[in-house]
Amino acid sequence: MEPAVSDDSLISVPECLGDTPAPHSSGNKRKLDAERSHYARLGAWRAQKTNHTRVLCWEGSFQQQRVVRIEINNGTKFYCEGDASKERVVRGEYPNGNKVFYGGDAGSEMLVRVEHTDGNKVFYEGDAGSERKVRAEHKDGNKIFYEGDAGSERKVRAEHKDGNKIFYEGDAGCERKVRVEHTDGNKVFYEGDAGCERKVRVEYSTGQKKFYLGDAGCERKVRVEHTTGNKTFYEGDAGCERKVRLEFLTGPFHGQKIFYLGDAGCERKVRLEFSNGRKMFYLGDAGCERKVRKEKENETSFFEGESGQERLVRVEKTEFYTGAAGCETVIDPSLLCVP
Repeated sequence: MEPAVSDDSLISVPECLGDTPAPHSSGNKRKLDAERSHYARLGAWRAQKTNHTRVLCWEGSFQQQRVVRIEINNGTKFYCEGDASKERVVRGEYPNGNKVFYGGDAGSEMLVRVEHTDGNKVFYEGDAGSERKVRAEHKDGNKIFYEGDAGSERKVRAEHKDGNKIFYEGDAGCERKVRVEHTDGNKVFYEGDAGCERKVRVEYSTGQKKFYLGDAGCERKVRVEHTTGNKTFYEGDAGCERKVRLEFLTGPFHGQKIFYLGDAGCERKVRLEFSNGRKMFYLGDAGCERKVRKEKENETSFFEGESGQERLVRVEKTEFYTGAAGCETVIDPSLLCVP
C-alpha cells in the first residue's frame, strides 16, 4: 500500500519569523524591556503572544533569546533550532499526530520527510517551495519511488519487503505496471492501460520464456521458448492451455515438428514432420504413442505393435510412368508437381 499525505498543510513551512519581530528587535523594544524586568529571573521568555493565531516560545540569555517553538491555535507546533535571528524550522507536529521534518537554512527550509501516525513515511527532495516526492515507505516495509517535478510526481518503482520489485511507466495518476522482477531472477512483463495491465511475457532466470495473450486476469499461455531455442505452442483458455506443437530449431532434430491432440496434461503425439518433408503418424494415449504410419515421397510404410516395439508390416509404393507401351520408364518422384 502506498502511504499518502493526508493533509496538504504538511507540505508548507509556516509563515515564521520574518513578519514577527524578535524580543530584542527595535519594533518591540519598549514593550519587551518592561517584560524583561519581570521575566529576567526565569532566564527564558516563556510565551510571548504575538497575535490571535500564533505564539512564539523563546529561550536563551537576555541578549541571545532565540525562538524554539511556534504554536498555532489549531494545535499545530513547529520546532526551531539555531542561534538568535538565525532560527530555522526543523520539525512540525500536527494535532492528528503526523510529523513533518525540514532541512535547509533559516528562511529557506525545505520539506524532507512526512511521518504519519500509521507508521508510513514520505520523503521529499528539492529547494523550498519546489519539493518533490521521491519515496514513500510503508510501515510493512514496502517502498514506492517517484520521479518528476513537484506536483507531477509519477510512480516509477515499488520495492516489496520480500525483495520483489514492480516497475511503472506513464504520467502521474496514470502509471501502468510494465514489469515485475522477482528475487529469484524471474521477470514478468505487462502491457495495457493502468488498472488493466495484462501479462504478456515471463522471462525465467534459466533463459526460458513464456508468452501470453488475452485480457488482464484471463491471460493464456500461447508459446514457450526454451533455452535450447526450441518452441512449444499452446491453445485453449487460461489455465487449460494444451500443447499443440513443438518446433525444433536447433540440435540434432533441427527442422522437425511434433503435433499433439488432447486435453491439457493429456496431450498425445499424433504426427511428426521432418525437415525433408517426411511424416510419421502415431496412435495411442499420451506417453504410450505407437508409430502406425510413415509417409515419404511416393512410399507409405505401415507399422503394428506396442510403443517402442513397432514392426513394419506393409509398404505401399506409388510409381508414375511415362513413355510408349513397352518402353515405359519410372518418373523420378522429385520431378512430379503434386498439388
